[in-house]
Parts: sequence; structure tokens; C-alpha cells
Amino acid sequence: MDIKIEDDYCDKEVFKELKKLFADTYFPWYFYQNTLTENTSPPNWFSNADKDKLMDIKIEDDYCDKEVFNELKELYSNHNYFPWYYHKNKTVDPDDGLYQFVHVFYEINAPTSSWFPIAEKVLASKNPIYVRIKANLQPDTGRGAKSPFHTDMALFPGHTTSILYMNTNNGYTTFEESGQKIESVENRLVTFPSHLRHGSIESTDLPRIVMNFNYYG
Repeated sequence: MDIKIEDDYCDKEVFKELKKLFADTYFPWYFYQNTLTENTSPPNWFSNADKDKLMDIKIEDDYCDKEVFNELKELYSNHNYFPWYYHKNKTVDPDDGLYQFVHVFYEINAPTSSWFPIAEKVLASKNPIYVRIKANLQPDTGRGAKSPFHTDMALFPGHTTSILYMNTNNGYTTFEESGQKIESVENRLVTFPSHLRHGSIESTDLPRIVMNFNYYG
């Protein structure tokens, strides 16, 4: 029945690493209303899914209505009005050696930008339940660097990812398993299951702007 108390127990580096983990916005917390209820196994998201369907990569050109697309273009071209935020990495790997500028419109449960009403017009016909909407601006650094293959918002299994290309440039999106290459063409929407690992190749002729949608529906 001894109760032992040890202060300053952890090595400082270990404790610092834990604090950083728990403070990270990508670390998941799960709410249990009653911890005494019988434990159940987590759902198998893909147990009844057809594999071919899960591998679908859908490309739709001239996707947005002209009025909606022009509204978005005007927003992104207003350099003194629309803010971008520097991210030192493109993926969850903080040491991927790449950077980009990001504007998050919506994340997890709430809009995070006053421009969300414009962004949500893009997929309005799908009646989506959003996980995240963001825009990425990749400067034309001349490197043509490739980001590591990754999945978006991996903590939310079974959702869908769509990418809207805002301008035509020589950058592109590539998929790890199929090797498929999607060129950056203005007003092109590519949609695929969120579990598909993909990466981006920086443009070298123009800045590359895309909108990234993660959602259910």
C-alpha cells in the first residue's frame, strides 16, 4: 500500500518532448463519457469497401462555376488584403526541408477565416462535412522540389481529399502507389480517398496555388 512520490522524475529532454506532443494541434484527444463501460473495438473503416473504389482518382476540369472561380482568383490576387502564413514544412515532418505559405479556412469543427464563406462554395453541391479547408501557396523558387509522400489529416480515417488548382503551372501532384501524375491546370479538381499517399512537385515557372479540401460526404 506504499504510495511513492518522485518529483522531477523525467529527464528534461524526454519531458520536453512529451509537452510538445500534447501541445501539438495534430495530437488527438478522445472523450470518454463513462470510462467504466465495456470496451469495444474500433471500427474497420474499409471492411465492406471495394478496393477498386478506394483507389479511384477522379479528375474534373473546369470544375468551378466561372463566378465562383473568379471570386477566388480575385481573393488570392489581392496582395494587400488576403493574408498568407509561413509554414516551414509542407508535411507533418518538421524536417522535410520545404516551406510554403498557407491560409486555413476551416479546421476540424469550425471556420478559422472570415473568407470561409467563399471557400465553402467550391464543394457546396457535395454537401460535405468538412475536416479542413486550406489554400497553399508555393513560391516559384526554381528548385522543383518534391514533397515527401503523405496523407492529409490521417487522424480522420475514411474521408475524402480534393485539390483545386488555382493556376496553370509546371508543378504537379503525384501518387505513390499508382505513380499517376496530375498536372496543375487552372480550375481542375482532383478527388481521391484520403488514405492514398501523394506528394507535390514545386513549379519553377510561376507560384503554385492550390486549395485543399478534406471532408466526409
